[in-house]
Amino acid sequence: MPPKGFYKLLEKKLLKQKSINVNNTDYIPVMSIIENNVDQFIGKEIEVDGFVYRENGFKDNQFVVARFGISCCVADASVYGMLSTIENASTFKTDNWVHIKGIVKKATYNQEDVPYIQIQQIKSIHQPDNPYVYELYQDEQLIGPGE
Repeated sequence: MPPKGFYKLLEKKLLKQKSINVNNTDYIPVMSIIENNVDQFIGKEIEVDGFVYRENGFKDNQFVVARFGISCCVADASVYGMLSTIENASTFKTDNWVHIKGIVKKATYNQEDVPYIQIQQIKSIHQPDNPYVYELYQDEQLIGPGE
């Protein structure tokens, strides 16, 4: 569990930034904050790495830039990410890894308001040595695996 007030402090920090570079250590909290407060983040630049993930019903120009997130053990891994749009989305194969830069926007998906990234730049990258992201805390500090 995050320390009391952790998400509020991180949200305040993110709102002051013009551009958000989502790193491995704070990936899960950052994605959660943006998802829960999408209106405050519309128009912000964002940069993130992840794999191409698709669900049935996605349009041809949509996919999620995703990571598997773990808060306890591999058995509880969940997909974390943000819906993304780009005209040539179908040229990026499911499960391939990409680095994207774009602008946070808002869309409706399954009758819910969700953030999405209007991709401005995308490039294929190699899968990282550790493809998982974690939400682990030591005292008041968010830590990554092996730290």
